[in-house]
Amino acid sequence: MTSKLSVKISLTMILLIALILVGLFIALYPLFSEIMAASNGNVTNEMLSYMKVLFFLAGIGALFIAAGFSLLLGQRIAKPLLDMEAVTSSMVEGREYPLVSVRGNDELAKLGTGINRLAQHLKFLESTRQEFLSHIAHELRTPLSYIRGYSQVISEGLVENEAEQQNYLKIIHEESIRLSQLIEDLFTLAQSDAGEMSVHTEAVDIDELISTTIDHLLPQATAQHVYVTKKLSAPGTFHVDPIRLRQVVVNLLDNALRYMEPEGEVVIESNVYADRLMISVQNSGEPIPSKDIPHLFDRLYRVEKSRARQSGGSGLGLAIVKQIVELHGGTVTVTSTVGTGTRFVILLPLRDEAKARDDRA
Repeated sequence: MTSKLSVKISLTMILLIALILVGLFIALYPLFSEIMAASNGNVTNEMLSYMKVLFFLAGIGALFIAAGFSLLLGQRIAKPLLDMEAVTSSMVEGREYPLVSVRGNDELAKLGTGINRLAQHLKFLESTRQEFLSHIAHELRTPLSYIRGYSQVISEGLVENEAEQQNYLKIIHEESIRLSQLIEDLFTLAQSDAGEMSVHTEAVDIDELISTTIDHLLPQATAQHVYVTKKLSAPGTFHVDPIRLRQVVVNLLDNALRYMEPEGEVVIESNVYADRLMISVQNSGEPIPSKDIPHLFDRLYRVEKSRARQSGGSGLGLAIVKQIVELHGGTVTVTSTVGTGTRFVILLPLRDEAKARDDRA
């Protein structure tokens, strides 16, 4: 099937070739006349007519040959463009689509390669989006079912005694906290995805911020019979966002406590190395399998799937940690080995006062 684009290309080329032939005829006609004049009449009228017809037919033949080549060339140029148009239309409409067939290394081939990369990326994003929505639906459904079920039992007077009612109320309270935290985490990530998440730095005493945060989580550690050890060696102030950095420390400490057995230990450390501020959180729990480490900062990823509801969080905490650390221009890494447990290390670049003022401005 001949496309409109290939027809336009072919007609354009035919017109161009016709103009070239006309130009050649006009350019050669004076030469042809001079040859006739120089022949001293030796060329008869019949021969002259024959030469004119031959010249005309040669031009028509050349035009048809050029038209055939133009059609083939136009089709060859138009087909990859039509394939790209079909793929992009399918992408917009959300239908299944094949990749563009790429041949050669010219501009069209590069364009096709770019569209294929875009198509593959969109497929990955769509798959991730569907998985993310499925996980979120599950995370929202579970606490809501607990809250609805136990509140219904209490409201209908189906509890047997005061102790049972208090237990149900405790479950409702815990699940409402879990639900609120999930919504807060989702809001934070939504801000990050929309490019609206930012840091507002100020001079902060890091050791004091960490100590205060630990004090808030000590009741949780005490209830789990877990020891928390501080090794804080970053005196002075550093230009960070105190609210965001506190969120990072809370998430890392909560993650460390969540996967600890009784009598275990969590060590939080701070230090300054050259032009980097270092903060680390380490627990003495079971090591994380090596296959899981590359995915720890993925959204909704959990190492212990079977314990997700009892001991796992929303699966968003470490993703938020990574986002906040990177907004500060830093990095976060994790190592996990038998005997030493799991250690998260944050490295933040030191910021001088002049740069901090420029950022705030």
